[in-house]
Amino acid sequence: MPYTTFPAQIRQHRIVLDSAVELPENGDVLIVVLGNEHRQQLSKEHQDLEQERNDWYAIAAQSLERAYSDDEPDYSNVPLIEVNPLYRYANQNPQTSTKDGK
Repeated sequence: MPYTTFPAQIRQHRIVLDSAVELPENGDVLIVVLGNEHRQQLSKEHQDLEQERNDWYAIAAQSLERAYSDDEPDYSNVPLIEVNPLYRYANQNPQTSTKDGK
């Protein structure tokens, strides 16, 4: 049976999910209360995942900054279509043509 887990806390005798989730109407729920040891382990794993995600975001941001930095050359006046001088050889019979076009 497939299931999904959601981190939550018990506050004032109520279960409070750590983030907003959409739950199915009339869905079955199984509640497992973790001891301190398990809670600390899950918290550490969650923090590690958050740190890894933040690291990936930082790497992506650095790459974007490099790609769009102020010292990038301005390509706005460069033609978008450029003729490839070797392209004409692609449509010729390879047995009868050479790179010199002879």
